[in-house]
Amino acid sequence: MVSWLVIIAALVAFAALVVSLMDRVYLDLTGRYVLVTGCDSGFGNILAKYLGPKRGCHVIAGCLTRAGMEDVMSGAPKGTVTAIPMDVTDTKSILQAREEVVRIVAGKGKCLWGLVNNAGVTGNIGPIHWHKKREIQRILDVNLMGTIEVTNVFFPLIRQGQGRIVNVSSALALLPAMVGGYSISKIGVEAFSDTMRTSSKAFGVTVHILEPGYFKTNITSVDVITASAERMWKRLPPQERDIYGQEYFDTLKEKVTLQLLKSSPKLHLVTDAMEHALCARWPWRRYMPGMTSSFYTNPLYGTGRGDRFHLGVVSVQETSRCPA
Repeated sequence: MVSWLVIIAALVAFAALVVSLMDRVYLDLTGRYVLVTGCDSGFGNILAKYLGPKRGCHVIAGCLTRAGMEDVMSGAPKGTVTAIPMDVTDTKSILQAREEVVRIVAGKGKCLWGLVNNAGVTGNIGPIHWHKKREIQRILDVNLMGTIEVTNVFFPLIRQGQGRIVNVSSALALLPAMVGGYSISKIGVEAFSDTMRTSSKAFGVTVHILEPGYFKTNITSVDVITASAERMWKRLPPQERDIYGQEYFDTLKEKVTLQLLKSSPKLHLVTDAMEHALCARWPWRRYMPGMTSSFYTNPLYGTGRGDRFHLGVVSVQETSRCPA
C-alpha cells in the first residue's frame, strides 16, 4: 500500500513541474513598447540593451545623463532602444518624457505595454538619526516619490494597452537595515505597488514587485558606501561619537563591508525577473532574485503567483485595445 507521504511527494513534484512549465510560457511582444527608468547603469542599462533583441519589443530608456543616453544607445542593436532624458525627481522632466513617449509610441500606432520603475539611490550607513533631513528626503524623492509620480503620469498609457507595471523594491524592505531612508523608501514602494494593483486590476493592468538581494552594482560599491559612512561619522558632534564609540562604528563598517563583498555578480538574475514580469504569460506578483532574498526573506515573507491566481483579481489580458 502506497503511503500518504509518497502520494503527497508525488503531488508536490507534479505541481512543481507544472509551475516550471508555466514559467516558460511567454507572450509575443513583437512591436510593443516598454519604458524603463534609471538606464544610465546597472539593471536598467542591462535590461534596455537586451530586452528588445530578445523579445522583439522596443525599449524606451529613461536616463538622467547624456552619457547614459549615449551608452545605452550605442550598446544595443540599432532600432531596439530609444533613449530619452528623464529625472524622476522633476515633475517637468517626467511630463516632457511623457510627451516624448507619446510621440514615439503614437507615431507607430501602438500603446505602451510596460513600465519598469528601476531608478533608485541608496544612502549612508548608520542609525537613522545620524542622517540629515535633506539626505533622507533625497532618497524618498528618487525611490518612492519618483516611482509614484512616474507611474501616475504614465498609467493612462499603460491602461490603454492593458499592460504591466514593474516596480523595483528591495530585500531591505522586508528586513530593514541602517541605510538612511533606503528601507523606508522601499517599504513605501511595496505599499504603493499593492495599492496600485487593487485600483488598476479592473483595467487589465497588473503590478509586479522585485525584491533583489545584494548585487554588485554602482550603488553597492564598498568604497563609495564606506567613504560616505566615514564622512557622516566625522560630522557627528563629539558627544554623539563618544556615546557610540569608535568600536561601534568600526564594527558597523566591517559588517557592512563583509555583506557588500558577498554581493552577487549575477545581475542577470534581476533583469531576468524583470523580463519575466513583463513578458511571461503568467507572471508572479513578487520576485526575489538573489541569495539574500531567496534564502532569507522568501521563507519568512512568502510570495504569490500572478494576479490570475488570486481570488478577486482579474487575470492578465491576452488582448489589447492597441495593435500588437
